[in-house]
Parts: sequence; structure tokens; C-alpha cells
Amino acid sequence: MVRVIGYEDGDEELRKRLVAKTQRRGKVGWNVGRQIEVTPHVRRPHFAIRWTERGRAVPKLVPVKGSVVHRQLAEKVPTGFGSDS
Repeated sequence: MVRVIGYEDGDEELRKRLVAKTQRRGKVGWNVGRQIEVTPHVRRPHFAIRWTERGRAVPKLVPVKGSVVHRQLAEKVPTGFGSDS
């Protein structure tokens, strides 16, 4: 695994160089992934390991509920075009 030394440790000079580099490449601001199109979907229920108790030392297998992701996009789907009305 390659790790950039300095940025996470608070090296302000390295941070300024990286910001200047991204601005030269036309990326201003931190909006990575904002243009990605998403679709509504159902996240399935499953079991997951959750670390519990003092110091998060004991792993437990717990159920995770399913959910609808991006529900607001599913509500925008046009309906009512059928001849049932």
C-alpha cells in the first residue's frame, strides 16, 4: 500500500501544492462524484459484524434492515399515462 507522507500529518505546504495542481487541471472545489447519475434501488437486508462493548473489542453479528435508496428519485417517475382513468 502506498501512502503519501505529510498530507494526513498536517503538512500545509504539500496541501497547497496539491490544491494548486488540481486547480491547474481545471478542478476547483471538492465535488468528487457529484455528476454521477444515480438510480433508486432497494438495499437488501443482511447481517453485519458490529464491534461492541467497551473499546469496541467484541464483534457481534447483527441484522441490518433493508431500505430504499434515493427514494425521492423514484417519486419523480411520471405516472398516469395509461387509459385506466
